[in-house]
Amino acid sequence: MKAWRRMLLGSVSAILACMFLALIFEGVLRLMGYGYPTSFFLEDPNSGTVIENERFVWQFLSPQSHLKPHPFRFEQKRKQNAIRIFVLGESAALGTPEPSFSFSRFLERFLQHRYPERSIEVINLAMRGINSHMVRVIAHECIAYDPSLIIYYGGNNELVGWQAPGPDSRRTPRLEWIRMQQFLRASKSGQLIQSVISSMSSDPAVEQDMTFFHKHRLHPDDMRRQGVMDRYTKNIKETFEAVTARSIPLLVGTVVVNERDCPPLASLHREDLASLELERFDQFWKDAIEAESRGDWAMAASLFQRASEIDNRFAELHFRLARVLERQNDSVASRFHYQQAKDCDALPFRGTSSINAALKQVVEGLDADKINLVDLDDIVRTHPSSMNEVPGSPFFYEHVHFRFNGDYSMASYLFPFIQQMLDLPRKEPSEEATDLPALLDSARQLGYNPVLEAMMIRSMIQLQKGPPFLNQVDHSQRIEAMEKDFQKRYAEFGVVHFQGAVKWIQDAMQSHPNDWNLPFLAARLAARLKDAERAAVFASKARDLMPHASLIRITLAHYLTQSSQKEKARAELNEVLKRYPEHPEALAALGNL
Repeated sequence: MKAWRRMLLGSVSAILACMFLALIFEGVLRLMGYGYPTSFFLEDPNSGTVIENERFVWQFLSPQSHLKPHPFRFEQKRKQNAIRIFVLGESAALGTPEPSFSFSRFLERFLQHRYPERSIEVINLAMRGINSHMVRVIAHECIAYDPSLIIYYGGNNELVGWQAPGPDSRRTPRLEWIRMQQFLRASKSGQLIQSVISSMSSDPAVEQDMTFFHKHRLHPDDMRRQGVMDRYTKNIKETFEAVTARSIPLLVGTVVVNERDCPPLASLHREDLASLELERFDQFWKDAIEAESRGDWAMAASLFQRASEIDNRFAELHFRLARVLERQNDSVASRFHYQQAKDCDALPFRGTSSINAALKQVVEGLDADKINLVDLDDIVRTHPSSMNEVPGSPFFYEHVHFRFNGDYSMASYLFPFIQQMLDLPRKEPSEEATDLPALLDSARQLGYNPVLEAMMIRSMIQLQKGPPFLNQVDHSQRIEAMEKDFQKRYAEFGVVHFQGAVKWIQDAMQSHPNDWNLPFLAARLAARLKDAERAAVFASKARDLMPHASLIRITLAHYLTQSSQKEKARAELNEVLKRYPEHPEALAALGNL
């Protein structure tokens, strides 16, 4: 046998031997029960129902991640008359800051109101901090549970977050490499290797301060953006094809973001800008801002436009120019520059125009009978609250997260498409629109009230006081205005208002006794009244409805501890540790008892 053949045979034999040993090692780890499950859905051994896997995201990030799905549970086999809808997406679809008021919750109430004879399941599978790579995995698992319809609303986390370009990455990793890497990390062998590496590492956790975000800025002309968009397009195409191939109706919404009242988070100059050009830009910039400050909108617009002729990729320039053009009632030009400010943002936490273009392109290429696209972005622009057809603060808290009325509007826009795709009985369009629960009726059914509204607004103001919002235009002035408005609207709230808010939720609980979100909301309000014993009673009701959820049990344990019921608190924490032995919050709470 020739030498090269012996070498080739030896190399192939060595590779096959290594693969065989790796498979043996993987099998041994599985037999030993090592590691954690990586599927999104799990079967609850106590009830046989399908529940969320709190450790799902570990395979993508790390076991130190605190990101978890919102609690849910449902029967594996859908009832004959049931409508089962899965909602896929990120934090905007989840319903940040309070998932109890997401658009999926409105849809559930709308369907219950219109079709009381049907069993309604609207299950929110959205998560904070995930993107199309992870949503694709979740979508493929959804198919096995016989959904009546799947809703997809996502695209804000592609250019930031997991697998987004970083300060040390010169190119965008290929999709095949990302999936292979994730496959290995999800294996038991990969989990073991990751655990060993983590135990040997002494590197402190990365703090996402302004220095961190400064390093992660991404120029609008960076070629890696296109690489990310190519991956996103492939991910959603595979996701949509997997769903429609099983004849499952799929409803896709374009992404809506705050353009008018959310300045860019970061701006970068044109990469080839010469020093002399930069000097001229800076002079126009300085003079334009001065003109803007004294209310000379025409002069400011002229100077900003001259600066734009030198560098039209600087996001803040487009935002400032949009504002002064709006002052001059030039709505068309103003709208254009607000969109440019979003698309040129060097910290693109808002879905860019290319995200919606990709969604439309992919949907148009698939079977129209099984998939439908709702251009939510276009619909919101025509809403009376969108000044000059530019979405703003009437819909959003900050950059992408909807206010209560924003989520209500999203559900209202999606609802007729759901009726059509599920072939549900419908009235005349005029009657159908008026038959939906009004905003106040929806608030009553979901337990939403001014006290909860104040708590949510306060949390979002606090969020905007930190990174990555600190470098936005007029940041301190806007925060001050938010604080003043908050004090004006909510400063007088006292005990009687909190008691009324709890009563409001209790009324909703009578109408919807199987909705765990309601007693959980009431528990948190009772806790704010410093009535830990009553808070524990409400939290116990939520636990009984969702007994597997560690979030509820840990919260209940906290209230039990505060009301001197430490043994009961210990029992709740031990129940969490039976399911998740390494749960950091449960271990910490148990240690403090």
